[in-house]
Amino acid sequence: MKHKPASRKTGLRRLLKLADYVANLPRERFNFSHFVSSDWKGTIDFSCGTTACALGWATTMPFFRNLGLHLSRYGQPTLGHFSFTRINKTIFALEQNEADNLFIFGAPTPENRSGIDTPKEWARYARRFVAHARRQLKCNHLT
Repeated sequence: MKHKPASRKTGLRRLLKLADYVANLPRERFNFSHFVSSDWKGTIDFSCGTTACALGWATTMPFFRNLGLHLSRYGQPTLGHFSFTRINKTIFALEQNEADNLFIFGAPTPENRSGIDTPKEWARYARRFVAHARRQLKCNHLT
């Protein structure tokens, strides 16, 4: 499957789709500190009861699975043989620092991410990111 990078507008729409999904997850199934917990049994839908971060949960969604996103047997998000950076560029049109801020716990960030412990908090953070990115897009089109 050939993977073409998403446009910024498409990537942001996809990120909102993920935020909507994550916001409805049970609090106890979300953990920002890993893609998927070490207790993961290899189930596609995480029916084994494991916890995961937002990108981990994206691998369970049919929409993203149809784009080729899934977890490797080692619990790492994959898109063919693409790295984390390439996955986020291709699926969400994110730059490395943006992907780190959204999906990597403890990544350096200019914003205060302390307090992102629940799915709703992550979804709110992602939605604020999208709103800011859309404002930047509009400003860039005006100049």
